[in-house]
Amino acid sequence: MLKGQDFGVDIKNENISNIRPHQNNITNKICPHTNPNLNILENSKSPSNLKHLFELDGYLKSYEKEICRRYEVFSNTLSKIDQVEGSLDKFSRGYQEYGIQVTPENGIRCLEWAPGAKALYLRGDFNNWKKNEFPFEKLPFGKWELYIPPLADGTLPIKHKSALKLVVEDHHGHMLDRLSPWATYVKPPSNSIVFEQVFWNPPENQHISINISSNDLMSSILELVTVNGRPLSIIEDSGFQRIINPLLSGLNLVINKENLSRTINKTAQSIRDKISREVEGKLIMYGVHTLQLALQDAIKLSPIVETCKS
Repeated sequence: MLKGQDFGVDIKNENISNIRPHQNNITNKICPHTNPNLNILENSKSPSNLKHLFELDGYLKSYEKEICRRYEVFSNTLSKIDQVEGSLDKFSRGYQEYGIQVTPENGIRCLEWAPGAKALYLRGDFNNWKKNEFPFEKLPFGKWELYIPPLADGTLPIKHKSALKLVVEDHHGHMLDRLSPWATYVKPPSNSIVFEQVFWNPPENQHISINISSNDLMSSILELVTVNGRPLSIIEDSGFQRIINPLLSGLNLVINKENLSRTINKTAQSIRDKISREVEGKLIMYGVHTLQLALQDAIKLSPIVETCKS
């Protein structure tokens, strides 16, 4: 997670004109006399398709310098994210790294972002709520890390449903109980209205298992893209893949845009054939029924006709 101080900007001491240029109310153009960083704007990077943008909307030409400035800020921010977090994709999946994570050897790893803290601690049921027993280690970019090894018997040091709190020590020496913004479950105890983080890590036999056949899974995805109107490209969405990939691996099934498209066409043809058969059958029955009525009418009418003739 990145904030102003991560980019070398001290928001408290920075004049707002240095962050966002003033604009003239009449021309809506950048006012050089209010912006001491104009030379930076003159040399700002330009988006590669800026010329095409102006061809589509010439009105935006008046804002060229501001567009370039914002593009440079975006580019620098993206570069900083790549440098600090590894990639934008990894940055967007912070929930897999931050908060309380169980390690393969049954240890506990905690990662928090608290750039304004003097120190950080973890306390809770697992250590009888002692404040200073488990201090975090300060890392660059405002991050704090704590590792708690497994117990001697190899089990987790924090048990399922244990109540927890972060303790933040500020620069005035105050020790403040706080909830982690990455907590997956919080609730107040029965005797209080103050919420606590609850460590949620149920044993394997309490995990929810999903039993689904390959046909059911394919039918569900077909409904998603046909009835609910989602594009076939949803199959390539990383979030969607994280949901279905564990199911696919268990079913030995591969689903991509190509075979999904083929399945949709095959299913559509099957539905058309079924409708055709049903419609055709109903027409035949209707024809027979009509003929029967006509014959009955003819039988009823024949005596009358004969009587008239006589």
